[in-house]
Amino acid sequence: MVGGIVFMKIVLSLGRSGIDINIIYFSGFSGQGDGACFEGSYQYKKGGLKALIDYAPQDEELHYIAKNLQSTQRKAFYQLTANVKHRGHYYHELCTYINIRDERDYHFLDDDLEEEIKDELRSFMQWIYGKLEKEYEWLTSKEAIIESIEANEYTFKSNGELENL
Repeated sequence: MVGGIVFMKIVLSLGRSGIDINIIYFSGFSGQGDGACFEGSYQYKKGGLKALIDYAPQDEELHYIAKNLQSTQRKAFYQLTANVKHRGHYYHELCTYINIRDERDYHFLDDDLEEEIKDELRSFMQWIYGKLEKEYEWLTSKEAIIESIEANEYTFKSNGELENL
């Protein structure tokens, strides 16, 4: 389980790795169209992969996404940038417009490299949703509810109402 504060620190630390998030949209966790996406930007930052691995050493899925982004950047001499905008009424990874630019040549962009960057940014959005879903499952679990009741010293009446209201 990743706690909400830890999750947000990981997301905010991604700025050091090249992903700058302005806002995260999500809906969940049981309906069609559920998911997560973000608005922001992406560019290669030297040392970003190492900073991310140092910050979240156990998250192999996140490492995989970052390594794939770096590999794609290497093919383009680290000159690809992306702007990500939400579009539509849903909040999953396909509800985004991702504009990729090759800073070396504004008129030419390799279609394969463009798709690789888009795919990895969308994989990152799926990663965000997965973390949010795990947090939701934990917070609504019997164990977490009992823990909260005990930590807050709640007591209940025989009809189920809180005594201390």
